[in-house]
Amino acid sequence: GSYGAVSLGIFNGEGQNRIVNVDSSSLVVGRVAVRPTGFLTLGTNVGTYSGDSTRYGVDAAVEYRGVTARGEFIWQSRHSTAPVDKGWYGLVAYKVLPWVQLVGRQELFERPAIAGKARTVATTGGVNVWFAGERVRLLANYVSRKIGTPGVRSGTLVAQLQVRF
Repeated sequence: GSYGAVSLGIFNGEGQNRIVNVDSSSLVVGRVAVRPTGFLTLGTNVGTYSGDSTRYGVDAAVEYRGVTARGEFIWQSRHSTAPVDKGWYGLVAYKVLPWVQLVGRQELFERPAIAGKARTVATTGGVNVWFAGERVRLLANYVSRKIGTPGVRSGTLVAQLQVRF
């Protein structure tokens, strides 16, 4: 196994599979991850967006005996007097059977510089089911999301079928 990884990416921010960068802005991100043991990964990242802001993140993941736990904390500092954007998520998953995994996730993201102090809180509960020797996976999740202050609540059921060739 590997003991770590270093990654660097440059993104134009126009969306997936878009080759045109209308406003010439770019996000440059570097990430370092280390794996001090076979079941623990620790990471950190930093990125800059066209010189107007810097983004940071720290994360950890544990995978041990059918249990997966992940978490990340992110924040963005603008090169102005604007308040800092920040957020986090925590995820726990457990394989109740070798081919069935239950998943729970909690997340929070705050952007205090936006009118109304934009805040998003989301809770996800779901299940992953593998078929055909783990080549086919069915994901089914329910996401409860509250956006804004005081907030508008919505619920979404998301189902996805993934096939690995």
